[in-house]
Amino acid sequence: MAKVVNQTELAEIHGVTDVTLWQWQKEGMPVAKISTRGLPNEYEVPATIVWRVAREVKKVREESPRDMLYREQTKFVQLQIAEKQGLLVPAADIEQKFERLVVNARQRLMQLPPLMRGRLPPEVLTQLEEAIHGALTELASYGPSDPTDHPGAEEVGAADAPLDGGVGGGEEVPERQVPVPGEVRPLKDPVSS
Repeated sequence: MAKVVNQTELAEIHGVTDVTLWQWQKEGMPVAKISTRGLPNEYEVPATIVWRVAREVKKVREESPRDMLYREQTKFVQLQIAEKQGLLVPAADIEQKFERLVVNARQRLMQLPPLMRGRLPPEVLTQLEEAIHGALTELASYGPSDPTDHPGAEEVGAADAPLDGGVGGGEEVPERQVPVPGEVRPLKDPVSS
């Protein structure tokens, strides 16, 4: 049987005042026997200890709105510092440069079949064109998340792109079109070099 004590004894066991015990009772601390006529209540010590531990664990696990705000403000300040130190770059800057690189790479790859025409057997040339087309299709479907979530993400090097060195597929997607940065230099002819 669990040890049963009165209020004064329980306050001593927990190292708190009687007032704290009354507050805890209001919060749900178990009472073995609620006495009447001015007599003290009785408590089972193990039950009160279990309740107090659960109460403290709950307080630690719950995050107050103030704690949440402080945590978010801290993250924001850390991001600002990292950006000023050059550790972070805005995604828009990276995306624009990456798109330009992809467009330039696409144009360079599309120059290969015409350059090799007449130097390679037709079946090898067809395989080269298919390999380039497949690589560009795969590259066009790349995205930070599922490419089907981003309509128009396939237009750089799209599957229906012409194999004549043109840029982009047949569709017009103005919000995703990227201007080509200057003229792309033609590939050097490996035979004449």
